[in-house]
Amino acid sequence: MGHAIDSAALFIGGRVVFGTLQRSDVHGDADPRELMAATTSEGRYPEAKTVQVEVERPEHGPYGKTETLRFDRDHPEWVHCTNPACNSGKILLRRTVTKAIEGKKAEFSAEVKCNGVEKARAGLGHPCMTRAKITVRATYRT
Repeated sequence: MGHAIDSAALFIGGRVVFGTLQRSDVHGDADPRELMAATTSEGRYPEAKTVQVEVERPEHGPYGKTETLRFDRDHPEWVHCTNPACNSGKILLRRTVTKAIEGKKAEFSAEVKCNGVEKARAGLGHPCMTRAKITVRATYRT
């Protein structure tokens, strides 16, 4: 059964899509929840011939078994934090990918922390401890 996400507008593959997105609407292995902030990268990295992004994150963060998400040149700006206690957390990808491409790295890895806050009973929260390993592999035009 496909997963649905609710959103007023999604930006996917260079076009805006309104309404609810189903897994069947997405090509490849990407979960539609990961494409909430997807943008096309065709003009973003003109010096790169190919770009592959791999995100290894906890399945139900911040600890435990991990899952791996793989994206090609059209990668999302961020992926959701998997920590159920996290409030609106995201793991940002673009900064890591840009750093790798600007440095013309064939392979580059970085550990990125979620930017969310864990909910607490007393109403006060603390930074989410969920982290993901982002690996970028790229080839460049000569």
